[in-house]
Order: sequence, then structure tokens, then C-alpha cells
Amino acid sequence: MLYLHIGTLKTGSTAIQSFMEAQAAGLAELGVLYPLAGRRNRHKHFYLRQEIRRTDGAGGEEWAALRDELASHAGKTFLLSDEGFVLFGAEDIAHLRRLLGEQPVTVVVYFRDYASWLPSLYAEYTKNGRNLLDFDAYFEQVMAEPSQANVIARWAEAFGWEHLCVRLFNSATLVNGDAVEDLLQVLGVSRAALDAPADAPVRAAPGWEALETARAVLSRIAELPGGTVDGRVPLFVRSACMEAVTTIPPSGARAEYLSAAQRLRCTEATRRDTELINSHISGPGLQVPKPKAAAKRPFLPTVARVPAESVAAAMSQLAVLLAAQVPDGKVERSKRRVDKTTRATPPEAVDDRSPEGKKRPKEEKKAARKARKAAAQASAGS
Repeated sequence: MLYLHIGTLKTGSTAIQSFMEAQAAGLAELGVLYPLAGRRNRHKHFYLRQEIRRTDGAGGEEWAALRDELASHAGKTFLLSDEGFVLFGAEDIAHLRRLLGEQPVTVVVYFRDYASWLPSLYAEYTKNGRNLLDFDAYFEQVMAEPSQANVIARWAEAFGWEHLCVRLFNSATLVNGDAVEDLLQVLGVSRAALDAPADAPVRAAPGWEALETARAVLSRIAELPGGTVDGRVPLFVRSACMEAVTTIPPSGARAEYLSAAQRLRCTEATRRDTELINSHISGPGLQVPKPKAAAKRPFLPTVARVPAESVAAAMSQLAVLLAAQVPDGKVERSKRRVDKTTRATPPEAVDDRSPEGKKRPKEEKKAARKARKAAAQASAGS
């Protein structure tokens, strides 16, 4: 039996994948395999997902390696996991269904109520430099996209509702309040059977002051000529930015991203999606806990509410961090270097001798200089 865990985003996927990777040997003894194919130096099956898009659904070495693993361990339970699968369109899902062959597949997906999901999603995308909008604009953007239920229905069209396992991501409904334990139960095993140690503490999310300052400076960098590579602020700049803003002390002011009207819309969206999902799945269905009362939002968290001296200190720290990382304008390439023992080179690890490889370091060096300049300007102007 093969289980395909597709997320959704911000529903404990990293914890699940890290656990599966760390406990792979013990799980194998219990008959549950976490395939090596498609993982390589990652804890999730990123390269299986990537290969589908890179080959227009034809597959390649990663999928061939997966088929070999499945064939050599017939009768076992397999889990593939990557929350990025949930972003697939209908065509990519169809390619995936075909590549998995005729074997039975259960798609595992977690549904999260919108009132807790949207602020978490905003924080994740913002700290990673993938969102530069303020929360209200981001809220409208997400609410205009296909709902979680619509996305789940897209997978049901390819696999059938009878092959979907839809779970509610909520501490009150997860097995022992734990996403890892919940998925293990789906696979027919448990933490107790593995005698696994406790998970490492989850890293706390950045406070709203740090988050909003990061959004402000990354927005400024993105607006500069050469500040982005392929439309995105380079990863090392984003990482340095998040490290720098952790110097901002919490103000103690209560921060609530959802307004009362937005919370009511979230409640309605959760109710609508739950009804749609429950109309298709068998069993008792999803039982969403009672939503919080829609209270007035004290203020919209933005960098304008962060003390100017705190912002200046964070920006100065960012300039120092960037200078330490790229003192001569050169970007460390080890992060993009691929272990030569792996089967193939991932697309993002472009050969430095290729035209793309020669171009990218130059652009990143330019981005580093622009980022340092932006940080210095922000510090001086605060």
C-alpha cells in the first residue's frame, strides 16, 4: 500500500517528514518504508515532485529509482511526503497518478480552519521573503484563490474520494494532539511501537515586530535593480534578514492579524469547506471545533508600529551579517553543491560552467551588494 502525504501547507508537514527520516530504520522493521528515491539530501520527496514538472510528466531517474524501491519491497507500506504536491494543478496531478502506476494509493491531506491557517501561512511566506504584502492585502489574495476544499476536490478527481484520507489539523482532533502521531495512526503504527525519543522543540515563530520589519526591508531590497534573482530575493539574504530582525525586542503590545470581519469570513469559509468535504468522504466527517468570537482588532501589525531605533539596529545587523557572508562579493556555493554520490544533479544546482551557472553568481553578487546598501539606507533613514 502506498500513502501519498500532500500537506496542506502549515499543517505539521516538516515535523512529519523529519520524524520519518530520523526513524526510517525503526519504521522499516515495522513494515513502513520511507523511500530514499526523491529525497537525497532532503527530508521530503522534493525531487519526485520537481521531476514531474521538469520532465512535463515523463518522469526520470528519481521515478525509476522509486519504482525499483517499490518492486524490491512488495507488500510493504510506503509513504511519500511533500507538502508542495498540494500546489499541483490538474495536469501535474494526472501525471503523478500515471507515474504511480496501478498500485493502490491513498492520498493523505490535512484540512486546517481558516482562522488559524491564514495568519500562519502569512507568517511563513513573509519570513521566507515570498510575500511582501501587508496582512490585509495578503488575506484578500488568498481568499480569492481556490479554497482548501477545491484543492482537495482536484485530487479527488484524479484518485477518487474513496482514496482520499482527509484529516483535520487541530490539536483537539489530532491523535494525542500531535500531527506525527496522527499520521502514524493512518499508517498503522505508533510512537510507542517505535520507542522513539521525543521530538526536538519546535522553533518559535518570529514575533510580529520581527516579521513586519523583515517584510519592510525585503520589500526595499526587492525594489532595487538587481535586488532579486529570478524574481526572488536570494535565500542567503532572506536568511540573514530573519537573523537580523530577531534582535528586535517584543513590545508587549497585543498583536492580532485577523480583524473581526476577516474572522467571520474565515468561519464561513471553514464551514463551507467542511460541508463540501463531508459530503464526499465516508465516516463521521470532519468536526471543526467552535470558532473564537470575532473581536475587534486593536491594530494592524505593521513596521510603522515598531520603534525606529529597533528597526535601525536590525538593519545595521543585517548589513554586518551580509558583509560577513560575502565580504568580497562572492556567494558561498557549498549550499548549491550536490553530493557527487547522488544519482543526478537537481535543476537548482546549476553547473557553474553552464551559461546559467556563470550568470547566477554574478547576479547574486550584485544582489548582495544591493542588499547591504538597502540595509544601510534603511538604518540611516530610521
